[in-house]
Amino acid sequence: MNNAMLNISHLTEFLTNLPLLQMPSSLLQSALNEGLRIARTQTGLIAFFDYEEGREAGDDIQLLRQFFALEAARSRAAYNRDHPNGNGTTSQDNPLTLWLPRIPTIKSMNTQQGPRRVLVLPMQNPNTNQANGFIMLLLPLAEKEAGTSDLNINAEELSALISFCRAVSNAWYSLRYLTNVSRRLEDLVLLNEIATAITSNRNLADLLQQIMTTTNQLLRSGACVLLLMDQQSDELVYQMPAGENGETREIRQPAGSGIPGYVARLGEPVIVNDVARDPRFTSYLDEAMGFKTRNVMCAPLIAHETIIGVLAVMNKLDKGAYNSNDMALLTTLAAQGAVAIENAQLYAELSEERDRLIAKEEDVRRDLGRDLHDGPAQVVSGIAMRLAFIKKLLENEPERVMEKLDEAEKVALTAAKDIRTMMFGLRPLMLETKGLIPTLEAYVEKLQTDPWKTHLEVSGFGEDKNNYLRLEHNIEATVFIIIQEAVNNIRKHAAPRNVWIALDHSKESTTVMVRDDGKGFDSRAVTDRYDERGSFGLLNMRERARLIGASYDLFSQPGQGTTILLTIHHGNQRVLGDLNMRKLTTGSLSASSLISPTSSSSLSS
Repeated sequence: MNNAMLNISHLTEFLTNLPLLQMPSSLLQSALNEGLRIARTQTGLIAFFDYEEGREAGDDIQLLRQFFALEAARSRAAYNRDHPNGNGTTSQDNPLTLWLPRIPTIKSMNTQQGPRRVLVLPMQNPNTNQANGFIMLLLPLAEKEAGTSDLNINAEELSALISFCRAVSNAWYSLRYLTNVSRRLEDLVLLNEIATAITSNRNLADLLQQIMTTTNQLLRSGACVLLLMDQQSDELVYQMPAGENGETREIRQPAGSGIPGYVARLGEPVIVNDVARDPRFTSYLDEAMGFKTRNVMCAPLIAHETIIGVLAVMNKLDKGAYNSNDMALLTTLAAQGAVAIENAQLYAELSEERDRLIAKEEDVRRDLGRDLHDGPAQVVSGIAMRLAFIKKLLENEPERVMEKLDEAEKVALTAAKDIRTMMFGLRPLMLETKGLIPTLEAYVEKLQTDPWKTHLEVSGFGEDKNNYLRLEHNIEATVFIIIQEAVNNIRKHAAPRNVWIALDHSKESTTVMVRDDGKGFDSRAVTDRYDERGSFGLLNMRERARLIGASYDLFSQPGQGTTILLTIHHGNQRVLGDLNMRKLTTGSLSASSLISPTSSSSLSS
């Protein structure tokens, strides 16, 4: 170099070693050091606008900061003047970078010590050729004293500096790409670990917390919430921790309200990096949580094409913004979480159902023990006493033996009848040998001793009483148990004059109805309080119906009797049964429109 303003003698060695740097911080520091060496100065700084950190050096660094702030302010003012209707920056036209020259340039600045020169080296994205970073170097005062303050960069120096800028930019974006790929691989490994962990968790409360914690860590956010959809109230529900003992406080938000509600309605993920400018944003959750949301990203939780909730993260750490890579991770976590939540809910339902069945079995055992003690056991004990008395009669009054044997025989026959009746109630043998209809005919005949009249009407099962149409064995057994349970409830609570049992069979379905004209009750209120009231007759019937995939509907009003309707859809019992269960739990009582107490009176015989 003739003017010796810049020192580019060792640039080739730097460019050779540059690709070996594997850390962004190392690359920034190395590039800054080389820039300082080239400019023969000690003050400089380097920064890329897509990275939160930069590097700087030198005692006069404050001068460079002031220079950058002044140039950026001028550039922003010019941008706003040229774009009066604009709402800020775009990826292709950032006012913070518009002041950067296209090639290495020396600019002047005025300071208290007099004019200084700043060497500006622009860094361009090799994919877009847009300026996205810079190195600024404060040229030494010695330059002015030597009379070189007005010198320009000569052709050799310009070529070398352009190569330097291009090499640093290429190395930077290559390293950023490799870093992103490495991070994505780490995220995929973590995703696999998360999927394994959450799918093995069957405790719903623990699972929800686990999903939120892992999502928050993986997406490096300030907070994460998981809101489940309450289909009955059409609300999103968040169980917010409220104590050290695992206590929670329920926060409800109307579905369709706020950004999570928007996602729940449309079923599409959303990124909002400035909630203050989004009209969909509401501060409902912020106020409840004592939080200030800056940006938010939401994804729907979808199971079997049904939206069951929303997973949301807020406030990207380091004041960052959410991007498409973050959304890909969130949607993957949401998909895995939805499956795990559904499995946990099903597991909880099965556990509750198991507990109810165990409790019911204990009730049956207790009732059976009581009935055996109060009935057959007492009768058999009486027979034993009579036989002991007859033995004494053989010695003292043999002429009375036959009379007492006849009495003992009658008592024994009564005991046998009671035992057969109990066996019939528990598991009638006739149900297995002859089927449902003959068993119901026998059952109704036994009910004629009750203080009401029982009517049975059957259609669609054939005309041959010795060869009625048979259903699957488990369906027949369940239907008979449900009818028994309904009659037992009538016996305990209804005080009717008439009870109707009707069965209708068609190619599509089998319908079973049990109706009485007794006291009746508020069926909606009782249905809404199933969980509070615990295991009892109505709940048992509903659960048994669900086990065979049947719909169970209930209609009753005080003073108007009660109607129970069971519908078994052939060929698709499980799916239709589950759908009707959802209707029942939301208060749908279709029996009121299908069979009313007045319309079913024709079933009386």
